[in-house]
Amino acid sequence: MSLNRIKLVVFDCDGTLTTGPSSWQLLHEAFGTLRQAEINAELYKSGKISYYEWAKRDVELWRGKKLDKAEPYLKKIKLVEGSEWLFQKLSSAGIKTVVISAGLDPVVQRFVKPLNPYNVFCNRLLTKDGVILGSVELHVDYKKKGEIVRLIMDKMDLCDEQVIAIGDSEADVSMFHVAGMCIAFNPSDAYILPHAKVVVRGNMFHLYKILKRNIKNL
Repeated sequence: MSLNRIKLVVFDCDGTLTTGPSSWQLLHEAFGTLRQAEINAELYKSGKISYYEWAKRDVELWRGKKLDKAEPYLKKIKLVEGSEWLFQKLSSAGIKTVVISAGLDPVVQRFVKPLNPYNVFCNRLLTKDGVILGSVELHVDYKKKGEIVRLIMDKMDLCDEQVIAIGDSEADVSMFHVAGMCIAFNPSDAYILPHAKVVVRGNMFHLYKILKRNIKNL
């Protein structure tokens, strides 16, 4: 891969940019709906319901709940050390950064905003006056992130060798199929490992060392 060619770095959010529970899990903890969520998850994993149906059923559990009740639980989530620094380095090198998350916007946007990425894709939890309406706008399918990466590449007129994808789980494998460089960062499951070209464990300073080998002037 030419050091001159990288133009785009795509990141997952939950488990990659952040540590702690996923946005879905955090909200289930906040609203006391973990047991029902486990039932929905099993139905999805067994192929009995679609991803959209799973998301719809999960969000329905929170109908009428006040979103600010989840505020204390947000302390469980932290940005991985060095995230802001790395995004600034990438920006200074003229590299576009995009975050693609199957998580929910109230949580994802809160932690991604300080990073100032070029673009963010996540699922929108519908609320009115701070109250959850029980519905969701699904923009990111758990196993179809690669389709979004491909759309971005087409819009920016990029080929696969100009793109690096970084994620931690099977949800990110579809991104790896379209990016020229694929990095499993702090992998949370074994499924992602054979699809990655590089595995990195640690913080963003460790990731930087790998990126620097592939991006000129970083």
